[in-house]
Amino acid sequence: MLINLFLTLRKYKVPVTIRELMDLLAALKHRLVYANLDDFYLLTRTCLVKDEKNYDKFDRAFSAYFRGLEDLHGMLESLIPDEWLRREFEKSLTPEDLKKIESLGGLEKLIEAFREAKEQAEAEQAKQGQEGQEGDEGDDPNQSGRKGPGGMGKGKKKKAKKVWDERQYKNLDDSVELGTRNIKMALRRLRKFARTGREEELDMDNTIRSTAHNGGMLDIKMQPERKNTVKVLLFL
Repeated sequence: MLINLFLTLRKYKVPVTIRELMDLLAALKHRLVYANLDDFYLLTRTCLVKDEKNYDKFDRAFSAYFRGLEDLHGMLESLIPDEWLRREFEKSLTPEDLKKIESLGGLEKLIEAFREAKEQAEAEQAKQGQEGQEGDEGDDPNQSGRKGPGGMGKGKKKKAKKVWDERQYKNLDDSVELGTRNIKMALRRLRKFARTGREEELDMDNTIRSTAHNGGMLDIKMQPERKNTVKVLLFL
């Protein structure tokens, strides 16, 4: 699983190394996260990405790899063999626990009973969910804002976006071409205001606002004059 994720990250030009992959494996071995995709996302990004300029590439790679998965638990169930889980479980049992299991018919029978109970509970939960949709849809104006596991919304009409699909770090990607918004953000940092000429000038926005609050009576507002003294020449 992690090897394929590692290769996907390399495909998306994320400069991840084997050393960082080993760090992630060590963190998972110590169970820092388990069966939660949101927590796994944060841990993976922390271990594998060392520069925020690669966050957007990581988000795109993570989204492509885990697209369609609702949680990590289902994937782990499909990847880890039942026999391996059974052996690991038996190692953690004390002799007293083993005797109790044998008195109940053995481990196989106990697992089968657990699976049947789980399937029955899931079927009842699905049935209740369908009945709730039929009876409550449209009645609760706040229903679309309910939260599910991992902080994800549970609205019926629109599926909530996951964190890695929001592309919050796309402006940090150094491989993206300079656009209009990026230019505006860069030039905003270059502003250097200075007072020249008149000490005050008309504050149009504040004058309109104050006049409206004053019942239509003109209320002139002034502000200190500011001029941007920085001059920039762009070669595009």
